[in-house]
Amino acid sequence: LSTEEIVARNSDSTVVLTVYSQTNSFYFGESNLVEAGGSTGIIMTADGYIITNCHCVIDESSGEKFDRIDVTMYDGTVYEDVEGIGADEATDLAVIKVDATGLTPAEFGDSDELAVGSRVVALGNAAGLSWTATQGIISAKARDVYEDTGYAIKCLQTDAPINSGNSGGPLMNKYG
Repeated sequence: LSTEEIVARNSDSTVVLTVYSQTNSFYFGESNLVEAGGSTGIIMTADGYIITNCHCVIDESSGEKFDRIDVTMYDGTVYEDVEGIGADEATDLAVIKVDATGLTPAEFGDSDELAVGSRVVALGNAAGLSWTATQGIISAKARDVYEDTGYAIKCLQTDAPINSGNSGGPLMNKYG
């Protein structure tokens, strides 16, 4: 597929996450919900299960789930305060759920079928700019990435620009 076709095929399966944290005012005794960041997710099932990265839903400074997670669909629909289903820090994966049906799940490929040099497209909330597409190639396969746990996660390496906010989003091959 062309890059344009890949993006068009996957826009409805890609979502924007906005996370919020509760802040307390020492002087006024007030509590406020403030935006703490943004990232991306991929619709896994038509009934609202979405996958993303653990660090997109868990505040790394506190180790706790963000106080609120909102999900924005490509058509502009916003689901506020979505349910966290589970998160695994060692593999940096998380699942959240919106109360919806009839969503467009992504078609998942097999990363073992990729070759070094394969063209890929990333789609996400790059630097807070929703549904930004970047393109590159697979630079290497099965790269070890070590987290604080010491667990080695086998990752694809790409030269496609991946910016803050792309976390949790899709990296798509030539078949979309």
